[in-house]
Amino acid sequence: ALSAAAATAEAAEAVAGPRAGGRSAKAKAKAKARMRQLLLARRRQVVTASRERDMKLLQKRLTEHYSHMKHFIRTRTEPTIFYLPATHNLETENCLEETKVAIEQKIGLLTKHLGVADLKEDHADLEDDDGADEEEEEEDEEE
Repeated sequence: ALSAAAATAEAAEAVAGPRAGGRSAKAKAKAKARMRQLLLARRRQVVTASRERDMKLLQKRLTEHYSHMKHFIRTRTEPTIFYLPATHNLETENCLEETKVAIEQKIGLLTKHLGVADLKEDHADLEDDDGADEEEEEEDEEE
């Protein structure tokens, strides 16, 4: 198997060729199509790697953000408010433990939510792309 760069160089040489006049139109078209396929495949790899890296960074940032909230009590009303009483009693200690469990569940769901499903969906979008250079921005969902 050829690397993407070597295959691209090979396809480019086939299009231009050392004897450009010696190639038939059919061979040139075939080489051009191969080059396009190789470039699209490489683009998919780069975009997929970039999205995976972005998802990992987002997951890390949100995990850190939520882990700081474990040490506070959250209200059950909207908007949610996090607070810490000056002195704890039995009720506030129970509320603190409930909040800690809820935040740990949220962090666990975050891993599942930001997982591979989003990357597969983005990969399908690239296959439908006809070569136009579009970048999609993903929204951070901080709940």
